[in-house]
Amino acid sequence: MAQEDDGAAEKKSSDGSIRLSTGISYSSGEYGELEDTDVIAIPVSLTYKKDGFKLRVSVPWVKIDGPGSLLATPEGRDAFFGDSGGQGRGRGRGRGGDSDNSGSGSSNSGSGSNDVEVEDELDDDIVDDDDITDADGFAGLDNQRSGFGDVNVSALYSFKLGSGTYLEPQVKLKLPTASRAKRLGTGEIDVTVSADLVQEVGDATFYVHGRRKFAGKPEGSTLRSTWGAGAGASVKATDGVYIGVDYFWQQSAFQGRPAASEVSAWASTRVGGGFSLTLYGGTGLNDNSADVFGGLAIGKRF
Repeated sequence: MAQEDDGAAEKKSSDGSIRLSTGISYSSGEYGELEDTDVIAIPVSLTYKKDGFKLRVSVPWVKIDGPGSLLATPEGRDAFFGDSGGQGRGRGRGRGGDSDNSGSGSSNSGSGSNDVEVEDELDDDIVDDDDITDADGFAGLDNQRSGFGDVNVSALYSFKLGSGTYLEPQVKLKLPTASRAKRLGTGEIDVTVSADLVQEVGDATFYVHGRRKFAGKPEGSTLRSTWGAGAGASVKATDGVYIGVDYFWQQSAFQGRPAASEVSAWASTRVGGGFSLTLYGGTGLNDNSADVFGGLAIGKRF
């Protein structure tokens, strides 16, 4: 994560700063179904950052077209879109990231760095089609649905372990505000605990990521809690421009289905006036992953 060139910006970071972010993401894949499921998501997040502490509140608007569960898509799996992402999160979190030009794909360091933050707050878990029954009143619903997803609240702290080495634990709470009738949410609370280990080497940054998502389970549902992991690297390409690559793996929320496995690449830059822009794209490595996904994010720092 790169040190800010501007001393005033460093002072602002130490006093605390607020960032408003939005963007758009798109993903498409079969996810084990006979037809593709396409997802368009527009996340909005507000982040407060002071030194190594970061608190974020976010909510996405989501449009889904297809038979698959949102949980099977990169957006629903929280595949570094938000903190990460982009995050990732996506944190990797260059994906969909709200970028203030970190040299890292990880979420942030308390080192006075510029953040590459991913609009990974798309944790909009939904009830899988396999869990929908006539008794639920959901049978026969159209495969096209849209609306606001679940509200996500996350808190992260970056601990400096040594020269250029940081440990960044995070806790995320998904609040069940999305419509269960539209299959946009489970109606239950989820808790995700994760951590990144970040290492800076000159203009390059490397990270590894691990997470455990404790899923709220509606009565009669086959949803399960999942493990996830990731890794990535980024480098300062030119002044104010960073590029990176990320890998993400996560268990399926449904027993018996393969884990998702995806790779992505991203580029992030400042565009003046406190604004930052991130572009990203990627693909899956198996049939339970997205065929293609991508998007952009823009952030404004106050």
